[in-house]
Amino acid sequence: MKRKKNVTNFVNGRVFVAACCCLFASMSRGEDEPFPMAVRGKTAVQMKSLVERAAAENMIISDIKLRATRSRQLFECTFAKNTTNIPWLIQLNLKESELQTQLGDMSSKNYLPVIERSVTFQGQKLHTIIWHRKAEDRPLVLPSGPMPEAGRTNSRLKPVDDMMRTFLTRHNVAGATLAISKSGQLVYSRGFGYADIEKKHAMQPDTVMRIASISKSLTSVAVLLLVADGKLSLDEKILPRLEAGGFQVPRTADQRWNDITIRNLLQHSGGWDRDISPDPMFQVVNITRKRKLKRPAGRDDILRYQLTQPLDFDPGQRHAYSNFGYSLLAHVIEEATGLGYHEFVSKRILTPCKMQKTRPGKTRLEDKAMDEARYYTQTISTHTPFWSAPEQARRGSRPRIPTPVEAPYGQWDLSVMDAHGGWTSSAPDLLKFIRALDAEPNPLLSQPTLTTMLERPAFMTDDQTSVVWYGCGWNVRAAGIGQNIQDRHNIWHNGALAGTSTLLVRRNDGFSWAILFNTDQSADGKRLASLIDAPIHVAVNRIAEWPKLELFEQKPLE
Repeated sequence: MKRKKNVTNFVNGRVFVAACCCLFASMSRGEDEPFPMAVRGKTAVQMKSLVERAAAENMIISDIKLRATRSRQLFECTFAKNTTNIPWLIQLNLKESELQTQLGDMSSKNYLPVIERSVTFQGQKLHTIIWHRKAEDRPLVLPSGPMPEAGRTNSRLKPVDDMMRTFLTRHNVAGATLAISKSGQLVYSRGFGYADIEKKHAMQPDTVMRIASISKSLTSVAVLLLVADGKLSLDEKILPRLEAGGFQVPRTADQRWNDITIRNLLQHSGGWDRDISPDPMFQVVNITRKRKLKRPAGRDDILRYQLTQPLDFDPGQRHAYSNFGYSLLAHVIEEATGLGYHEFVSKRILTPCKMQKTRPGKTRLEDKAMDEARYYTQTISTHTPFWSAPEQARRGSRPRIPTPVEAPYGQWDLSVMDAHGGWTSSAPDLLKFIRALDAEPNPLLSQPTLTTMLERPAFMTDDQTSVVWYGCGWNVRAAGIGQNIQDRHNIWHNGALAGTSTLLVRRNDGFSWAILFNTDQSADGKRLASLIDAPIHVAVNRIAEWPKLELFEQKPLE
């Protein structure tokens, strides 16, 4: 009889899962039994499930002891809360011949052995090792010397140039692009800083970057186009659409799913609150583990998982920002059109608007587009990539130890974020989009549809004094008076991901701007899009006379 291989590797419960616990919250919601802080007499097989649960509940082994009987090896462990989110790995039953190889291999991946225990079992010495990965965090350091700039400028635009130079220097920002339009004409489009620090590539005016949650505005307009076409109704229930798309609703599903409408999803009132339950769009690792998938969880898997989870409040009762709600809109669009989500958005929005720089984003650094910036965080940290999650499901073989990646390139999966945060674009392209909403002679949306897009949600009827709300895919502020609804409101959307901060604004006086950063926060931890908001308003208002330019066509106006 062939003897089974003794060595067993558990990497944070499967493969480095604990490395992501700070982002992928515990799967223990609903667990009745508290985690055991100490266990005795566990076999290697029992250790597997125990370590998996420890990873899911953000626990870490603080000590381990070994004991051998004539027939089996037993383990005794104590656990502690992994409050500092240490990436850790445990290997059981390493032979003497394997020990030195593992010491070299793990050292090359920046792992240190913090606990080593050995026992003699059936005539040979077997080792159990717990490894912690060394911190590799380092601060973002910008190149010395003058900041590079690119794009056409004019002495009249000096207030905007000065504002951008001061802002990037003060907040230690790698790079940014800013585009400004006046009455639908592009009058300012420049790049500042670095698109790639390592390669010393300057940021260009049309450098492509992840736009994060500005993607929601694209999705909302796509849905409103289908409403105008008569293919969707804002007040129809989404569950029949999901069932028609092939999703089976469990009998145990929260009955409030039956009440969710398309309008609820657009206005973030579908019933999910990420301050109460983990945001499932950032739970790829845990959902992969929970559903025992052999590949990372995709958008469909996330939906199937969420159908088994309770809602956090009654649909339509209040606003709670929900990435998952916008992910559902991608399913609705696909069922209503028979097209893929990206295909429909490209056909009905990107092509008519001539948005040639707008496309789905990619997660991995090696898949970055040629014209796309590299992304930076103020603290450059490495994380275990989400795609390593299924490794632990492979029985009978040692899991492959994945190479850590920088946070923007595998800490989460951009592909599942398509409808709520997965697009990349350029600042000028985003101004083409916002201009096209009502541009004559062929606006994307009719006046009645624009009114629907910007209207105050029904659940705010008791708060008529509020001048700010979230409509259908846009933040809205009542401002000024005018014949058309867009003349009476300012609208905007911002976005944030690790390495990305974005802002798209349309002011009711005819000015619009888009700013994209390839850094997410300032040196003191504040979101760049929030910090830049007021300075841009001030700089734009300081310009007494704008040059007569039309940079969409790269020519002066007659």
